[in-house]
Amino acid sequence: IHRKYGMENRFPFILMNAHRFTLYLAFIPLFVLWVDLLLALWHDGGLRLGIGVFLIAADALLVSLYVFSCHSFRHLVGGGLDCYSCSANMRRRHGIWQRVSAWNQYHGVWAWASLFSIVLVDLYVRAIALDIINESTPVIGGFL
Repeated sequence: IHRKYGMENRFPFILMNAHRFTLYLAFIPLFVLWVDLLLALWHDGGLRLGIGVFLIAADALLVSLYVFSCHSFRHLVGGGLDCYSCSANMRRRHGIWQRVSAWNQYHGVWAWASLFSIVLVDLYVRAIALDIINESTPVIGGFL
């Protein structure tokens, strides 16, 4: 009976595919966010620790949790399988799918938390740019 399932090939279900493609596009700014964190952390040849770095790190983590808890990501890691126990690879995918499913129950929480963290980081960076806040955190010199 499940072989007759046509997936999302007809309207309105085909619109769900747009959500999956949006997920793929979300990986681009997420990658840029992590690169920004690394650039903020490593400054002038040394490790820089300050409030801004911790805010950007929290932001990157929350946005990552939001993206990777999406049901479209669940489909990416575990969708399209008829048998989870047929091979070691399928069992591994099932394990990843279960972890993502556990994160998925908090997807709305991650959405709101990431939204607030983005706004907070943007306000903080703007305050530094306008010289409202002076973050003169010393660089921890050399290599760690």
